[in-house]
Amino acid sequence: MNNFNTHIDLVANYLNLVKAHGLYIILLALIISSCTGLGKLSDGQKIVTKNTLIIEDKNNLEYHRKVKDELKNELTPKPNGKFLWMRPGLSIYNSIKETKNEKSFKYWLKYKLGQPPAIFDEEICSKLTLTFENRLYHKGNFNAQSTYITHEKKKTVQIDYLIQSGEAYKVDTIIFPEPIDQLTSAIDHFRAESLITKGKPYNLETLKEERKRIDQELKNLGYYYFDPDYLVFKADSSQGNHRVKLKVLLKNDNPSESAQVFKIDKVFVAEDFRLKNYYPDTSSYGNYTMLSAENYMRPDVLLNYVFLQSDSLYAKKDHNNTLRQLMGIGAYKYVNTRYAESKDKINSLDALLTLTPSQKMSVSTELNAVSKSNNFVGPGMKLSFKSRNFLRGAEVFSINLNGRFEKQISSEGDDTAYEVSVDANLDIPRIIPFKTKKTSKPYVPFTNITIGTGIYTRVSLYKFNTFNTSLEYTWRKSRFLTHKFKPIDISITDLLDASEEFKEFLLLNPSIRKSFEEQFIIGFSYNFIFNHLSDSKKKQYYFSFGADPSGNMVALIHKLASGEESSPENPAKVFGSPVSQYFRFRIDARYYIKTGKEARISTRLFTGIGLPYGNSTVMPYVKQFYAGGTNSIRAFRARSVGPGTYHPPDSLNNVLIDQTGEIKMEANVEYRFPIVGYLKGALFTDIGNIWLAHEDSLRPGGKFDVDTFYKEIAVGLGVGLRIDVDLVVLRFDWAFPVRKPWLPDGQRWVFDEIDLFNSRWRKNNLLWNISIGYPF
Repeated sequence: MNNFNTHIDLVANYLNLVKAHGLYIILLALIISSCTGLGKLSDGQKIVTKNTLIIEDKNNLEYHRKVKDELKNELTPKPNGKFLWMRPGLSIYNSIKETKNEKSFKYWLKYKLGQPPAIFDEEICSKLTLTFENRLYHKGNFNAQSTYITHEKKKTVQIDYLIQSGEAYKVDTIIFPEPIDQLTSAIDHFRAESLITKGKPYNLETLKEERKRIDQELKNLGYYYFDPDYLVFKADSSQGNHRVKLKVLLKNDNPSESAQVFKIDKVFVAEDFRLKNYYPDTSSYGNYTMLSAENYMRPDVLLNYVFLQSDSLYAKKDHNNTLRQLMGIGAYKYVNTRYAESKDKINSLDALLTLTPSQKMSVSTELNAVSKSNNFVGPGMKLSFKSRNFLRGAEVFSINLNGRFEKQISSEGDDTAYEVSVDANLDIPRIIPFKTKKTSKPYVPFTNITIGTGIYTRVSLYKFNTFNTSLEYTWRKSRFLTHKFKPIDISITDLLDASEEFKEFLLLNPSIRKSFEEQFIIGFSYNFIFNHLSDSKKKQYYFSFGADPSGNMVALIHKLASGEESSPENPAKVFGSPVSQYFRFRIDARYYIKTGKEARISTRLFTGIGLPYGNSTVMPYVKQFYAGGTNSIRAFRARSVGPGTYHPPDSLNNVLIDQTGEIKMEANVEYRFPIVGYLKGALFTDIGNIWLAHEDSLRPGGKFDVDTFYKEIAVGLGVGLRIDVDLVVLRFDWAFPVRKPWLPDGQRWVFDEIDLFNSRWRKNNLLWNISIGYPF
């Protein structure tokens, strides 16, 4: 262990060295990469430095900004990324020799990190003007015209693409097939929900979506052999006044079976299918024929996720729900459905579900490095055992053993931590103990039962023993909306050991001591999550609300048993330990705006409030809020801001106790932009603070006051670099404070003290954060 600690110390010293001289390293890198990247161009070659798209009559375009963004995506070649006067990507590309070995580092450096020159080619420009006209034609601008103008220098060229869209043709009349048979009557019935709107511009994409919509509606009515290509639209633009008449027609040469309705006859379910040596037994369960070689899953559970039923119309929605739910329960690696015409009934299909189980049991080892919000970093190891379909009901049982050694980067003194924990989880794809009914909703609800324990040691201060258990229900209402409810949420933290220095600190700070003592938490929690980040639209949202009251049920039982209200002097207890009683809620709102293909403005607003009452005068330490650190206000050391205007005296510097409070407000704004390849940049500002719910004489200025809290906000500014290789993001942030809430009122803004070239100022103010992943 001594050798291991020595290695950790060496790494920490190295990181501190980089931190101390980080500014010089950046400046050196800028000087080294100062080449403009133009030196290797051949005679007559020029690179494109700017592509500009100018739509001269934009009022003629429906959704002008959206259309312009679509046309911009066609622009090629993309100008080489530029940073100040440099083109680092082009310089890297030019400096690396050609290689065909795609697995080599040289190849990655040249073609992934580097950028080939954006060579100007007039033939490409001519093709682009035709592409623009074509795109606009399909949006109803039948008379669109495009040309380009170049602005050339010695080795560079800027291109302006000029577009005259012309007035868009709008839909005047929509004619559906005359309802003369079952198929055309069905299509006519769907016209009320048509995506084509009279008065809107003609749009080819809308017509394609309309064909898909009609196809989906027909497939849900048993038209198994129908296809979107069997529909065609005819547009007549001779109406005058830029109007167009649309006819929805069935092709004449469609196969006859496309107009026939099919039912499901037999449903076969191969519940443990494999390609080789599969010799299943056959049995009946209701109207289903089960094929099974090993009785992998109980039929009563499995068939809850199968929506194909004998003697019902074939419906595409039932097919999709079956596949989605069977894949969602986590017990199967592959799920496939095949249909064949029945030999026993006319216009009927037999369905065969082949389900390939995931590996039953697995053991995995994971080595990792972690960077926590309190600036602790270090290596860790996780050993996991997982058993799928644990009770033959698609349950997943897992046991995880975690071990970690951590050291706090940038802290003063030698602060290290060890952590060992074990937890067991049982994931059940239904809500228990309630009887589950078959539902056609696309998402599978889950029940999770967890129990775990662990020891966390902060070497210079204390040792914690933790125990936790919970019952959680998770269900999704839609693609974006998730609910999580824990009717049982219990955690116990026991302070096993403490250094003499830490004991003395707690003795002098009774409110903090009480937050460490009251660690028996029993209650429930609820989380509402609206996650719109997976959407590809320009604006994206994320919102979560969480609430977790504790101790109320125990307090009620205490009152019924003793006839007295619980209080700090007469607390409700479990196993002789006082139970924490509080109500806490959190709101986390995020908003992202794309400002370019890879650039965006990212914002976050976080508010948290915890109110102790009844048994408690202070929140448990593990449930309090903090400010400062790699994912918070990055210009301040982790958990060092506040509460309020309070600032620990120098005499407490050796006791690395985190500053925490019951109320938190924080806002972050970050502009993220590409530099070259996997290298991204960021400019950011973070503001916020924490406060106490009640006055604490030993932390003056810490209590929240609605009249003055806005004057006690900490503010930091910074720049960042990110190495984003898709699977992982390595983040470096440099930040410094511009507002220090602990200074006297009127002196808290410290812009006049900023001196980037002063080593003492940098040492006292410039904070370097290294972390994994984006802060929000």
